[in-house]
Amino acid sequence: MRDILFRGKDKDDGKWYEGAYRQYDDTTYCFKEDCDRHPENTHHTIVFSRMTDWGLPNRHLQAEVIPETVGQYTGLQDKNGKRVFEGDIVQFEDDTPGQYEYHDDIFMNVGVVEYNNGRFYFTNRVSVEMDDIIYENIADCTVIGNIHDNPELLENGNE
Repeated sequence: MRDILFRGKDKDDGKWYEGAYRQYDDTTYCFKEDCDRHPENTHHTIVFSRMTDWGLPNRHLQAEVIPETVGQYTGLQDKNGKRVFEGDIVQFEDDTPGQYEYHDDIFMNVGVVEYNNGRFYFTNRVSVEMDDIIYENIADCTVIGNIHDNPELLENGNE
């Protein structure tokens, strides 16, 4: 069985949480005026557990997260054993010629984990005009950041 796990960034303190993703509406409005007074009604949370001591049940907590930062766990780990989530920036360190794609003589060894058509892909976002490059092997990559905290890692395609 695979882990169904999500990660999101807390909207108050910026801390990352991993757990179950939950989206819910706080209130159901019957009148337009009520909705106009409180238009932001949807909450996005990550529910997670914290271990307790002395055989007590674990604590189940939730953190309200920024919806744009929520990403699903791919079920894969990088070469250091770190979990790989949607939105992670990964670097492929094997620079053997012919091993990865080249575009305009630039070696593309940094990719972003994205979800599309029921599959996770590693795509390169160096140039908007360039087609996505799909990397097949995660065994030789390292998670070096994510698109929310480290967008500068994507500026030139290489770290």
